[in-house]
Amino acid sequence: AGGGGGGAGEVSQQISTEEMREMQLDTYSEQAARYMEILRSALPDTLAGRTLRDWDLRYNPESLGAPLFDQIYEQVGEEVLGKRVFGTKVWPWLRKSGSAHVVIFPRMDRLLLDNPESCRRIGIDNVAHFLQGVAAQVLAKYAAASSLPLQSWRTYRPLEMRNGFFDGQLPKFLGFDLQDLDFPGSHWTIQQGGFGYFTGTKIPVGPQWRLVADLGLAQVGTALAGGPSGNRFSKYYANEMHDYYLQGKLKTVLLES
Repeated sequence: AGGGGGGAGEVSQQISTEEMREMQLDTYSEQAARYMEILRSALPDTLAGRTLRDWDLRYNPESLGAPLFDQIYEQVGEEVLGKRVFGTKVWPWLRKSGSAHVVIFPRMDRLLLDNPESCRRIGIDNVAHFLQGVAAQVLAKYAAASSLPLQSWRTYRPLEMRNGFFDGQLPKFLGFDLQDLDFPGSHWTIQQGGFGYFTGTKIPVGPQWRLVADLGLAQVGTALAGGPSGNRFSKYYANEMHDYYLQGKLKTVLLES
């Protein structure tokens, strides 16, 4: 972290390492904010509708609005990319490719939010009415099924980290795998926290290592999503996950001069 001198295009304000640490943990979604500008006024006066309307646009583990928006967004993808662009046979395959959230979904966002006139080519005459209709369709299942409870972002997509060698084949009580971990953020936030696909296998996508440094000091702050030891019976097997990473903290590492 550091400040610039004030020339054109330079940073003129000092940024502290603490501010950089907080920025790495930011779960606010500008993308969701743009969609919610269109959806909010048309949401139904139901528990699910009110929950989504009051959502703070952050993908925090305790958020109830984030799962609702995610379901709507996934259905928008099915309607646009599946039924209108690639076809219902090709889209499921592309959805499980590694490029879906990197290339395809951002292009869909630009089409719907920045080029509504072009949407007429795929049969969407009014983007706002289309998005509001998809939202109503998704939220209706919560109104129709009283037994369908709202989920938090934590329970909606639980995270398990498996030992790389045994890959979940051992009994859970042995402790080789880490269970029920918080996974804040999404593909659309500074703090990356989503699921992608690699060779057809669903995998978590997030920072494996956090680092903040002040170039004027001979030290850095770091946190591993796990620990520095591969020995299950070492106290360092997953100590940084519990002591630092999940708490948004950093340990200080002194650099040799």
